[in-house]
Amino acid sequence: MESNDSHSLSDFVKACHTVSSLPDFRSTIYGQLQRLIPHAMFAFGTVCLSNLILKQSLNINFPTGYLGPNTSQACPEIRQWVREERPLYIGLNDESSSHSSSPALARHKIRNLAVHGVTELNRKQACLFLFGGVDAFPEEVEDRLRLVTPHLYFALAKIGDFDSAPGQSLLTKREAEILEWICIGKSNSEIGMILGISPWTVKIHVSRTIEKLNASNRSHAIAIAMHQGLIEV
Repeated sequence: MESNDSHSLSDFVKACHTVSSLPDFRSTIYGQLQRLIPHAMFAFGTVCLSNLILKQSLNINFPTGYLGPNTSQACPEIRQWVREERPLYIGLNDESSSHSSSPALARHKIRNLAVHGVTELNRKQACLFLFGGVDAFPEEVEDRLRLVTPHLYFALAKIGDFDSAPGQSLLTKREAEILEWICIGKSNSEIGMILGISPWTVKIHVSRTIEKLNASNRSHAIAIAMHQGLIEV
């Protein structure tokens, strides 16, 4: 590893061991991570090893349809990693790939996917990191993944309950309020009358909430929000 790369890795490790919040992670560590592993898309989440359910925590630019709404069924590369528990590199039509490309990657136009993670000691779940559009040679990607993943995991463990943090920072007071009214059976028109806004505005808020929570519909958004403690009903 070249001298500049060594310094970059050293700075990254120090940042991972001093991070205090998810916003801090995004503003400091993520920029360093992009320099160490150049990529266009990033996501991390916890996977239950018994049923392969992905509890997505942070998604930067990955198509929601690829990762799926809180399930790994739309993402065969996650299942592949769970079986092997080692760095994966999958490139579209790339002979240097460690595994063959899935139709899901082609459908969502994801080029050069790298995946690695850490399995928890209780063997009940793993924390996975996905990089899309990786711009490096496969051997270098694998080496970098092995180096940075343990420190990424340490940073997230230090932050604490990062699963609920993204939702709390994304939902506005009005979006949470509308979800609560939906929970008790109010229609868009009724909510609009209660809040003094148009039904169309209510619909826009609901659509944004569904997108922010990576939900498939309003009922799914409510379930996610309740699970993460974002609304009180």
